[in-house]
Amino acid sequence: MKQLFANNAKTVLSTPLGISGTALVVADGSKFPTPGAFEYFLCTIELGSSIEVVMITARTGNTLTIGGYMEVGETVAGRGQELTTAQSFAAGARVELRVTKNTLGRFSTSLSQVSSVDLILAPKDSYNDGYVASSFDPFGNPVIALFRDQYTWRFPNFTNQVSATATAGTTTSVTAASIAISGITSGKYLIQFTSGTQTGKIRVVTACAANVVSWTTPLPIAPVATDTFEILKSNASILFDVLAIGDDAVIMPLLLGGE
Repeated sequence: MKQLFANNAKTVLSTPLGISGTALVVADGSKFPTPGAFEYFLCTIELGSSIEVVMITARTGNTLTIGGYMEVGETVAGRGQELTTAQSFAAGARVELRVTKNTLGRFSTSLSQVSSVDLILAPKDSYNDGYVASSFDPFGNPVIALFRDQYTWRFPNFTNQVSATATAGTTTSVTAASIAISGITSGKYLIQFTSGTQTGKIRVVTACAANVVSWTTPLPIAPVATDTFEILKSNASILFDVLAIGDDAVIMPLLLGGE
């Protein structure tokens, strides 16, 4: 999700906010951004010694909507952000778009670590612009996922080999009219769904036979016909395949940077 900012955005609550409220009605909402799809900004509410940071995912006039977001493996509520606690606030409480610790922390590191590519969410559902996963290609390099667009990731150490449309699927496999990949070894291939309910989901391919691609960790929902996906092959594997040819006419120009 994209975080929005504004200079000197501050106002006060015009109506009370309950401990579970999600509508922040303020005196002047025009000073704040208007989030679009997959966008948000953070507001700090303060009254006396009570302080709470909330996530705002929409604004209509003077009403700011408090919404949540998806973190790896869980849904996080919009109330009580950054180790603050959801509280009740009376009318007149200060509402300001401030710089926060986690905001600055995200600028200081662009990649978050996860234990497996299976835990990476679609960019639109993620709080991060990239991940380093403890899943490895055949040469022991970690899988790195970087923001490509709101729906899919790009992988610096993997190259697209196949783009296809599903004809059927289960939570651990997908079938298409034409899939031709071979030499399935540990970490050599990834599958990423590029449309449908599983868009942005990634799995390590464990088998491919008779136009059926399989993986181990089940998807939340089975892909269906018309869902699209791509199969990516590790760059290390591609280099290894070229070197395995044993043809100096291919190897030497590659190593020397020629054609």
